[in-house]
Amino acid sequence: MLVFLALNAAMAQGKKEVVQLSGLVVAGDNDLGIPGVALYLPKGGRGVVTNQYGYFSVPCLAGDSIVISAMGFQKQYYKVPADGRQSISVIIYLKEDPYQLPTVEVMPY
Repeated sequence: MLVFLALNAAMAQGKKEVVQLSGLVVAGDNDLGIPGVALYLPKGGRGVVTNQYGYFSVPCLAGDSIVISAMGFQKQYYKVPADGRQSISVIIYLKEDPYQLPTVEVMPY
């Protein structure tokens, strides 16, 4: 029984802790939330989208990387710190990506 408990404790040390990451995604020039921003966890194969006010909440593992992307903004990455906290609140500032599409002319022929 003692050997089983020792093995169980040794295996538990290698597991990462679950962290509840929540926060607000805003544009860099103001404090208004951006709706529809995608937050994707590549290792977990899942993600969330911000609500109409720019808020989000997602469970993830300590040490995970999160990809944050939205139309018209530069893609960013966030690494969840592994400092033992069970919940983390963040404000993520996205930078605009001024990319213009080429002009399309519609001709009658």
